[in-house]
Amino acid sequence: MIAGIIAEYNPFHKGHLYQLNEIRRLFSPEAIVVVMSGCFTQRGEPAIADKYTRAETAIRNGADLVIEMPFVYACSNAGTFASGGVKLMDSLKVIDTLFFGSESDDAALFDKVSSILYAETDEYKKFLKEKLKNGASYPKARNEAISRTLNLDIDSFMSGSNNNLGIEYCISLKQIKSGIKPIPILRKISDHNDTFLSEEITSAISIRQAVYEGAAEKSYKDKLLGFEALKADGYIDKPVTPELLSPYISSNLIFEKNKPDLRDIPLPLLNKIKKLDNSSSRNEMLSNLKTKDITYTAVSRALLNIISGLTTEEFLSIDSAYPYYANILGISSAGAELLNKIDCTSGIKLITKKADYRPDTKGEKLCRDYDIKSTAFYNLLRANAGHKKAMLKSEYQSTIRYAK
Repeated sequence: MIAGIIAEYNPFHKGHLYQLNEIRRLFSPEAIVVVMSGCFTQRGEPAIADKYTRAETAIRNGADLVIEMPFVYACSNAGTFASGGVKLMDSLKVIDTLFFGSESDDAALFDKVSSILYAETDEYKKFLKEKLKNGASYPKARNEAISRTLNLDIDSFMSGSNNNLGIEYCISLKQIKSGIKPIPILRKISDHNDTFLSEEITSAISIRQAVYEGAAEKSYKDKLLGFEALKADGYIDKPVTPELLSPYISSNLIFEKNKPDLRDIPLPLLNKIKKLDNSSSRNEMLSNLKTKDITYTAVSRALLNIISGLTTEEFLSIDSAYPYYANILGISSAGAELLNKIDCTSGIKLITKKADYRPDTKGEKLCRDYDIKSTAFYNLLRANAGHKKAMLKSEYQSTIRYAK
């Protein structure tokens, strides 16, 4: 068996280690392949560390091959994020099983719910329409429509953020008729969205918050893996915080605020953005823009899209023939053997020597350009945080991280 995981490792902590160990204990895979976000994440924020540092930590702790999820998918809503990871994983032609952490390990329920949402049965659409007509928000209406279709109370199941992402993975697998089997791994102890540090396994959000707020290192250093590397590269003492995005959002709003076709910015949100005070901080913008119908992460991604300038037309051009390549970030000895197999069985391009890669199509070039430019922008944020120039490497200067 070749196992697959879609992750961010932002940062890599004990919960991630637990998942890798459980997969090896229960299924004894030949190798574990991870499709991981690059320098920016699904929350529309810069990652706590660059993608190569995070990939190396994953390789040193049980992953065998880490491949970058392209920027245009990594910084997207759950459905697009899942689709980007699943399509890339399927294109490798070697992965049997997709494992994902979740609040429930009921694989049958994941299959039932995802089947309804994938097929959009007449019964489901009828219930959904009724709930929306009665004034329910879309997420609430969707959950109630699923419950009625299944004749089962799924409120608790649907309240889990990781369950919802797992459902999107299952839907994406069905959409491309993939032979990859999805298997949930029950999360241990800490909730994904907990902002406080737990005693044993704690959430990535709680660790990031502790780093950003300058908390005592002893309060969190034993809760994550790769602390020494983060410390050595300046990510602990001079963190790359989301607030560093503030001046870039403001400057782009001044010139781009009337641009109508930026991706993932619905018209009501765009109209509110146009009225923003350009001198506001990112946190102030988030507070002013967030509503019960527009989540924090949706607003955060919208603000990042204002910086990147990614348009709906560009994304559709990329998505029409995606995936194009697999950008290798980290690899173990077992991963090296698997990479040779992928090279023989898959038609996808493998990017190992970064400067040698050449795109063939417009969509492929656009996709790669956003990866390269987002890495360059992340380096700019690092420089603004006070990191030494010698530490900042462009995508062309970066090399794959190896571990036994």
